[in-house]
Amino acid sequence: MKKALIIMIGFMMFCAMGFAQNAEKLVSYNVLSPTTSTISWLNTQTIDLGKIVKGTPKTVTFEFVNTGNDPIVISSAKGQCGCTNVEYSKEPVLFNKKGFVKVTYNASNVGVFNKSITVVTNTSEQTILLNIKGEVY
Repeated sequence: MKKALIIMIGFMMFCAMGFAQNAEKLVSYNVLSPTTSTISWLNTQTIDLGKIVKGTPKTVTFEFVNTGNDPIVISSAKGQCGCTNVEYSKEPVLFNKKGFVKVTYNASNVGVFNKSITVVTNTSEQTILLNIKGEVY
């Protein structure tokens, strides 16, 4: 019984130290609270993909520059539906460096589309909406 108790306490201490280290890392990048960093998009926040042939995925990249002093961290980027696949800069983007949000639209349904991508950052805006639009034929 004592051995089980000692092992359980040791395991709990080990887990607590692991969580504490992750929290310190998040605080060091200011993920837990907004910073004064700003994102300057190199292109518009809405991109027209034009006409796309059905069944042909189309990829576009939204690029930005960190124009503030603190590193910019993207904590998540999600498409409006399962028809968009989103990739983004995983590492903190330092001052005057570029980051990206890459969106691939699966053109499986015929018709006009207008889809949004929600990007969550540690900037003062916190949530940024990007848009892709076009027509699948």
